[in-house]
Amino acid sequence: LYRSPHLITFNERIHISNKEISNEYLKEILERISIVNKNDPITFFEITTAAAFLSFSENYADLVILEVGLGGKFDATNVIKNKAASIITAIGIDHTEYLGNTLSKITREKVGIVTSNSLLISTKQKKSVNNIIKATAKDKKCKSYIYGLDWLIKNKTLFFDNNKINLSQLSLIGDHQLYNASCAIIACKKIKDLDFDKKKALAFIQNIKWLGRLHKIEGNIGKKYPCSNIWVDSAHNELGFKVIKKWVKKKIFSELIVIVGLGIKKDYKKIFLEIKEMNPTFICFIKEVRFRSHSPKKLQKESNLLNINSKIFDNVFEAINYSSGSNITDVKNNILITGSISLLGELLNEDLKTNLL
Repeated sequence: LYRSPHLITFNERIHISNKEISNEYLKEILERISIVNKNDPITFFEITTAAAFLSFSENYADLVILEVGLGGKFDATNVIKNKAASIITAIGIDHTEYLGNTLSKITREKVGIVTSNSLLISTKQKKSVNNIIKATAKDKKCKSYIYGLDWLIKNKTLFFDNNKINLSQLSLIGDHQLYNASCAIIACKKIKDLDFDKKKALAFIQNIKWLGRLHKIEGNIGKKYPCSNIWVDSAHNELGFKVIKKWVKKKIFSELIVIVGLGIKKDYKKIFLEIKEMNPTFICFIKEVRFRSHSPKKLQKESNLLNINSKIFDNVFEAINYSSGSNITDVKNNILITGSISLLGELLNEDLKTNLL
């Protein structure tokens, strides 16, 4: 498995035989790549991808799962041409400086991962996105499973071909995870070399754990603040915040406080429109973060324009302490920490570090 970015440790990016790559092997791999590269220009993601590919070439696997970086025809992962399947998850406006500033331009880049005569699976998309994906499938003569045409979810049940799979026990939170799980199930069912077992699949989906995806902090930090439910999610663009908004509205929180950190290239104005619809009691902005971020004062100015109460704190832990301490009722308030994977990683590192003691 190759995925990015990581939450806590770099090793999360590369899994071999279902385990994170060891520090020793990773160091060896990177040193070998450095020698071959001979100081030629190379990006962080390119050398990381090379490390994953080299380690995979030396370790047999039944299946390799590659998560693209930005996605598209020029993505470093796209040197692999013999693909069992290409899965396209929900496409939104992001990384516009590389992929284009419209949904159509971004989609045309994203479909660059699709190879001729392969299996193509696409989740629920906007109509304009779907049209481009359908045209790509036709041009490249793919066997395609496109949401709304070839598969459907109704009442938390997946329908495709003659299959009917109940997803109601999926352990991940949020309707969007039903679509993600469905894409994975269809791929497992349709890839010929995989021995798909429906009973095992139903058991697996009940036990998926995915840090940083709408999950509640219940370790040391959660125990430290018993007056609050502390939720974290790695949403960092408009589409991600739309998903959170939908979840928040379903939960009908009596009180919601949002702690947010946003990368410098993120469209904070559109994101704030989604946050406003969540009707938060107030938003917390963080001064000290480990990534290039919008300044808290600039974000506070935007929140003032939208009549959203806000406060600025030095770090995420001060923000949590204040937010939990502000609750003087007998009902737990809800704190949502989001906007940056790096911000979540900092928090989870402290949470898990304590749990291991």
